Amino acid sequence: MISLLRNLEKEVFEYLEGLAFTRWRHDSGRALSRSLTRWRDKVVLKIMDFTGGLGRKTAVTAAGSYGRRELSPYSEMNFMVLTGDKHPPKDQLDTFFNLLAEIGYKVNYAVSTAEVAAENFLPGLIDFDDLLDMRFLAGDKSLFDSSRFLLSNQLPQTRVACLNLILKDIYAVIDNAAGGMLSRDPDLVNNPGGLQSLNSMQRLNTLFGDFQDAGNREKEKGLYAAFDFILQVRNVLHFISGGNENILTLEHQKSVADRLHIKGGCKEPRRVLMQRVYRFFHKIFFSYFILADRLSFIHSDKHGLSGYSEGYYVIKGKMYIHAKCAVDYARALQFVHICTEKRYLLTSSLLVYLKNSSRRMRAEDIMSADNINRVIRILSLGNSCYALTLMKLSGLLYRAFPLLQKVKYLPEFKTFHKYTVDQHSLEAVKAIEQLKDGEQDLMESRSLTMMRILYEKYSSQIWILKLGLLLHDAGKAYSLDHIKNGISLIKDHFSGYPISDFNKDLVLFLVNRHLLLSHIIYRADLNDHEVISDLSHAVIVTPFPADYLDFLYLLTYADIMAKDPGYFTGYISETLDHLYTNMQPLIHGGSGKERFEEENLLKLNELSSAAREFAQKLGEKYVFTTSTADIEEDYLIFEKLKENPANVKYKVRHYNETLKIKFYSNDKAGLFGFLCGVLLINGADIIRAAAHTIESVAVDEFYIACIFGQDPLYFKEKNELYEWEKKLEKYLAQYWNDKEQLELRIGQCRTNILKADPVFKRDAAVHVKQKSERESLLEISCTDRPALLYDITLFFAEESFLIQGARVETCGWEVHDYFEIKHNPMTEKEMKNKIDRLVKICDYDID
Repeated sequence: MISLLRNLEKEVFEYLEGLAFTRWRHDSGRALSRSLTRWRDKVVLKIMDFTGGLGRKTAVTAAGSYGRRELSPYSEMNFMVLTGDKHPPKDQLDTFFNLLAEIGYKVNYAVSTAEVAAENFLPGLIDFDDLLDMRFLAGDKSLFDSSRFLLSNQLPQTRVACLNLILKDIYAVIDNAAGGMLSRDPDLVNNPGGLQSLNSMQRLNTLFGDFQDAGNREKEKGLYAAFDFILQVRNVLHFISGGNENILTLEHQKSVADRLHIKGGCKEPRRVLMQRVYRFFHKIFFSYFILADRLSFIHSDKHGLSGYSEGYYVIKGKMYIHAKCAVDYARALQFVHICTEKRYLLTSSLLVYLKNSSRRMRAEDIMSADNINRVIRILSLGNSCYALTLMKLSGLLYRAFPLLQKVKYLPEFKTFHKYTVDQHSLEAVKAIEQLKDGEQDLMESRSLTMMRILYEKYSSQIWILKLGLLLHDAGKAYSLDHIKNGISLIKDHFSGYPISDFNKDLVLFLVNRHLLLSHIIYRADLNDHEVISDLSHAVIVTPFPADYLDFLYLLTYADIMAKDPGYFTGYISETLDHLYTNMQPLIHGGSGKERFEEENLLKLNELSSAAREFAQKLGEKYVFTTSTADIEEDYLIFEKLKENPANVKYKVRHYNETLKIKFYSNDKAGLFGFLCGVLLINGADIIRAAAHTIESVAVDEFYIACIFGQDPLYFKEKNELYEWEKKLEKYLAQYWNDKEQLELRIGQCRTNILKADPVFKRDAAVHVKQKSERESLLEISCTDRPALLYDITLFFAEESFLIQGARVETCGWEVHDYFEIKHNPMTEKEMKNKIDRLVKICDYDID
């Protein structure tokens, strides 16, 4: 018989697996679990008959997920054996459960009298899931009925105690910024908002509703679909993992999405899967809190009411909103500020009020100077992360900060990121605020002590840092470089933001450079003086270098902590401290402009007279971004090219978080465009460039943000930079005299290189400043795209415009290029026609 049941179990499994691996539809999850439960019930009864049945004073009941008919394929089956004898039939029960185990079931069971079970049904006091979910299977039905009757008598004594335990757990989740809800590898059962939260809701319904139907899943509150989908995902996960797996790990997410036939459209299917899971977690947790809080209000002592004013009142540290309080965004922000500043516990009335306020917000409400000042006051609080959590749970956060709407529940598929993009930002704010409270579990270090000092120093401006942390990953809502995306989004958003230009520039700097220090501390040699010098240069050009460095230092710490606190080890702490300390002598000593001039003067004084003259011809920016050793080397190459012309010589080195490539060649028409084309087909994303011509020798610099979509420092780590340089050398020689083949290869690259999302598209504009009859300065602004720089320089070559100097700058997806050109004399109309054509080239988008 056991062999027959095993074979039947295998057939049932194969049938249910086929049902599970289909697109999720309403009731898919619950239907599969109920089918499995019905089959298991039949097996249990068959085995019971096979062992001779049960005595008159014994009853077997299903408990936990088995009792609730929510079994997944490899779930454990929990049983409660009720007995009226002091000596239950142990041998018979052991035989029964051993036979179930032989079939392959994982079983747990406890034996108790009805009286003992009723006395100890509070969660955590017994070794099985939940007595309230007991379901009769076989045996003496009167024992089961007696147990239920005794339980009902216990309810008045224990319901409030149980409610308080649940509320304590809920507030613990909220105090933790609700991070557990949006973790990278969520637990479908125990995660806040997971199946256990739904079970706790049902427990509350049972405790306070006199044993309502255990199958009722609050359909009227829209939770049924959430419950059903998460249950279906759990079922599929069990089939895929081949075990009782409830944690939806990174390695299984794609498989689950594929097995459920989830289509991503323009998005990755697993991203769609995880966003749906997170959305349902949020929905369940929100409803869970509201139910628990309202029951608590109904059944608690109302004495101690205080603070009734402005539409709210306080009872024993909890903030309640009056039911007749008019919904208003400004008032909602005021309530958030009061609740956070006074450290009140939130209530369902506050959460619902915030949610209703977010639904009725208008664009003008968001950009109102008064409301933005209210947001700034919230960010200025020492515990503003609590306020942001309230706003996140109610949805108000994504309306107050519209750039976060696109990253709502957006998962990270990198192993070093623990949370979704939006939750990562809140965790970063929390990390900064913990500096003030000294709450880190890390070993105390000089670095953390210094950070606390800086936190106090900038306490009145710390809201700027928090704003930067909230927005620093907003660009991840779109494909390609999230920093470029983020800069473009924030610049647009800030165009109507009523805060000072200094504060806007600081936030943009932090977003643009938020990976700068972390890139270096993980991958660079900090004993290399040029590394420190290069990093300092990135900060010196800012209006207030010392302040900008301090903010960047704090942001880097918070960003690493928010990925996963375990990543901020003692080694990382010391390395970051070493980097910050070694930059101090180069940063302090005047404004950015003064420091810029001082650095240049020091360098020029160290050079030989010939090299100094060479450097001065290349300009102050060249001097600033080039070490004295490199200037001397550049000068020697320059002299050799004058004496012995060659095709192209080049140097490659890391510069901050980019790759810096310098080319030397005797100048010729179209040289700059040729170099742009070769870099393009070799996978380089050029973000800055400069072209110089001295005595017929071209010295051209290019700064590369990524290579074939990878961080250049990744290439250094993987030892792949050498291979990339070899390809560069090959292409320089191959296409030097073969313009047609280069254009053909570039044409193939255009369609393969991803371009910016249309949301970043801006109209092109070209401004001309006529310096003389044969010389002009062109200023080009447009949206970055594949082969843009090559197309511009190709136009110059076709029009016989000779590039004398160039400066290429890319900020986000916004391009600002400056070209000094020589050309034949032409009328104003001729120049206008050529410029109109250039505008069309810059506006042209590759399909």
